[in-house]
Amino acid sequence: MDNEHGLSPEELAMLTPAERAGLEADDGDIGDEDIGGADEGQPEDKAKAKPEPEADPEAEPKKEPAKEPAKGKIAGEDKEPGHEATPDKAKAAPPEVPLFKSDVPKDISDRLKALDAKEDALVDRFEDGDLTTREYNAELRKVNKERSTLEWQVHKAELSEESTQSQREQAWYNTANGFLEQHPEIAANETRYASFDAVLRKVTSEVIANGGWPGQAEIEKAYQQWAADLGIKAEPAPNPAPAPKNPAPKQPDIPPSLAKVPAAGLEQTDDGKYAALDRLSESDPLAYEEEIAKMNEAEFEAYANSR
Repeated sequence: MDNEHGLSPEELAMLTPAERAGLEADDGDIGDEDIGGADEGQPEDKAKAKPEPEADPEAEPKKEPAKEPAKGKIAGEDKEPGHEATPDKAKAAPPEVPLFKSDVPKDISDRLKALDAKEDALVDRFEDGDLTTREYNAELRKVNKERSTLEWQVHKAELSEESTQSQREQAWYNTANGFLEQHPEIAANETRYASFDAVLRKVTSEVIANGGWPGQAEIEKAYQQWAADLGIKAEPAPNPAPAPKNPAPKQPDIPPSLAKVPAAGLEQTDDGKYAALDRLSESDPLAYEEEIAKMNEAEFEAYANSR
């Protein structure tokens, strides 16, 4: 031992500053309870009481770094139940969202009636001489402004409903056309096509009657019924033939009909003031929404009346 405490320099270096100060102050007189029950005059026991290396003060204040998620883990897997990432749901079709937000007050009818009553009261006060012409006109402008705001909200709600219906119809046509391409046996002849159309109309009418809107599920259901009734097996969609170097114009199997051509595909010949805006509603709904938002109330009312 190299000093009066019986500890080597290396062992002293491993003690905390508080322990070294205690050894110097007490000069070996530390009680049994302070050194874990060691007897005085036994440096070997004091040496055994030295702290473990991990108790080094330089390591104690360090905080454990935040644990990073393992590579390859899907974000959200370590969250509480109900908040896990759901890849399957992420691939699902997005919900139908109206192009225009319509916030029509539920009590709009009562509010419009109240404005009518307020206007009548203004007329009575003006005729009784309680209001000057200037005061009457100022109050009347307030009433008309509030009424115009409410009427604008009603028009906007009607436009929102129309745009939502257009979205539904376009989605239906896209789904139906895609299904027909995958099942060429449906259009193999006019009889098959007409019979499938009859079954499909029956299935979809039930959904619409219950306040829903048909989609892929209803087409699949109608197809199963139609195929079972006629004993038809699904035929795989034909593989497209390789395109020739100089392809000739494709001749349609069935004469085209304007009834089956989407409105956006027709040649537009309408030169009306809002014809371009109507075409924009089908070709680019977002741009159409921006153009509508730029209109003032008078312009929008004129546009709504033209439709």
